[in-house]
Amino acid sequence: MSEELNRLIEIEREAEEIVEKARAEANRILEEARSKAEKILKEAEEISFPEVEEEYKRKIDEELAKIEETFRKEAESVYSTGIKNLEKAVDYIVRKVIE
Repeated sequence: MSEELNRLIEIEREAEEIVEKARAEANRILEEARSKAEKILKEAEEISFPEVEEEYKRKIDEELAKIEETFRKEAESVYSTGIKNLEKAVDYIVRKVIE
């Protein structure tokens, strides 16, 4: 009986050692994976994507051109209206000054 107990205790110790080694190996693998992930993220931050950058630059330039065209048309409209009403405005101001 005591021989069996000693054998069971020995098996338990061996199992504990196996669990500790497995835990240490798992921690090592986890740390290695974390290190690789950090390296990949760092490299990804340093990578540029010229095609994507050019595409966004082109889209921004297109939108800017649309906005400029809209404001140009509005400015022309205001200028045209101002020119049409310039004579009336001058007459109004002259009358007010004369009064």
